[in-house]
Parts: sequence; structure tokens; C-alpha cells
Amino acid sequence: MEERLPATLESSIRRIREEQVRGASWALLEAARGVLETLESGHSVCRNANRIAGEIVNANPTMTTLEWVATVILKACSEGGDGFLAEALRRLVEYQSRARRLLADRNNRLLDGIGSVMVYSYSSSVETLILSSRSKPSIIVLESHPGGEGVFFAGRLADEGYRVRLAPDMAACAMSREADALLIGADAVTVDGCLYNKVGTCLLAGCLSRLEVPVVSVFDATKISPSRECDGIPITTRSYSVEGYGIVEYPLFDATPFEWVSLFATEEGPLKPSPGVVRDLRDKLLSYVL
Repeated sequence: MEERLPATLESSIRRIREEQVRGASWALLEAARGVLETLESGHSVCRNANRIAGEIVNANPTMTTLEWVATVILKACSEGGDGFLAEALRRLVEYQSRARRLLADRNNRLLDGIGSVMVYSYSSSVETLILSSRSKPSIIVLESHPGGEGVFFAGRLADEGYRVRLAPDMAACAMSREADALLIGADAVTVDGCLYNKVGTCLLAGCLSRLEVPVVSVFDATKISPSRECDGIPITTRSYSVEGYGIVEYPLFDATPFEWVSLFATEEGPLKPSPGVVRDLRDKLLSYVL
């Protein structure tokens, strides 16, 4: 019979699988915490590295932050064992924290002169960009159904003193003339030109880019897949019940091509979207951690 995972790690994986609001950045911290606490309790992770890495990725296969945790587990265990793994995971967490500070510092002029922005779903990176900006635009927050993460985000921004208007998702294109830019996060980015985010992002970015509304994706290198390409990112699915019909299953994410994105806001500052830019960011993170 297959050995059970340590309770701390099993609990972290379950929380990631069940979480419906907090995104990829939170998932990295939760997975890393589970692995580090497992190591600190005296359990070996490297003894069962392949299974643990697989379980972490499968908790939400689209999120590349979990792929980074799994990659660190496999590489560190093959090169140096549990002690080296703990050091590498701490560097990964440190990189994410440092990248968040740099993202705020190097993009704080990005919203200068912008009167209103539209946001979709909830992204801690987008939140960081908005809160660190020197200007304070009004914000149109799309509800982001299924799931309604935008309602949560609207409340957070309103609590920070922003003028917030909550709007139905399907009103986005109709309201595009009221927005100077669309801000989106990213749950996965590939070096061959795909950006994965909450389902509906592709439709929204395609519409607004055709209407010449700038589309800005805010993320750091932990959102870039270490090795997978566009057709190699599996899409997590969820379901909900519709009265009078039954269960509806839907993809949680979709892929938006780089050409529909005007700008990346990253820890390196604002960058023009291209595979080369993404590859450079990925390689810097890889060399920092391992």
C-alpha cells in the first residue's frame, strides 16, 4: 500500500486544491511552507521526491508557481538531498518576496496620468501595482464569474480608499471607453507566447486590444513555466450547479496570446511582451534558486 504523505504536506496540498480566491503567488508560499515544515519535523522529502512533486503540481496543474516548487524538489534532491532542498526552497520564497518589492518600485509610475483602470479576477500582483502607484485612479472591477473573485477584490480596493465600480463581466467591452487600461494577472506564462489567467481573460483581452485599450499583465518570474510550452499547460476545471439544469463544468483558466497584451509589468520594470523577455526572466530565477 502507498505510504501516506506527512500530515502537514497533505494539508497544504488540500488547501491549494480547494482555494478559490487566492492565486498562484499564495499557492507557492503554501506549497513551500508544507515542504519546509515537513523537513523541519524530521521527515525526508527527497526519499519520495517524485510522488511529492507530482502531488504538488496536480493540486492545480495550471499554476506554474507549483511547477517551480516541484522543479526545485526534483533538482535539489538529485543534487544535494533534503538539506539542499530546504535552502533552495527558501531562496525561491525569498525571490518571490524580493520580486514583489521590485515590481512595486519599478512600476510605480505606470499608472501616472491614467484616470480609470479595469481589472479582472483577483491578482495579488495587480493589487501590489495599484497600491504602490503614485497616482490613484478610479477602478472598474469586473465580477469575474464563475467564482466572483472580483467582488472580493472590489471590497479590498474600496477598503484602501479607491473609487471602485463593480460591473458584470459581459459589460466589459461596452464599458471599455471608460477605462484607460486593463490590468490582469497571470497564473502561467510560457516562453513560446501564451499567458494563462482566469477563464474569460482571452475574450476580454482580445476585445479591448482591438478597441485600442492597453492590456497590461502584472507578474513576476515565478509565473513563468520552467519547461512547459503553450500546449503543455493542462487546464484545471471546476463545476457549479445551475437550477433547472444541473452541473456545469468549466475551465478555470484560458490562454491569451502575447500579441493581445500591450505590456508586462514585472520585477524588471515594464517590458514589451516577447518570448525572449520571458525566457530571460525565467533563466534569472532558475540561476538564483538553483
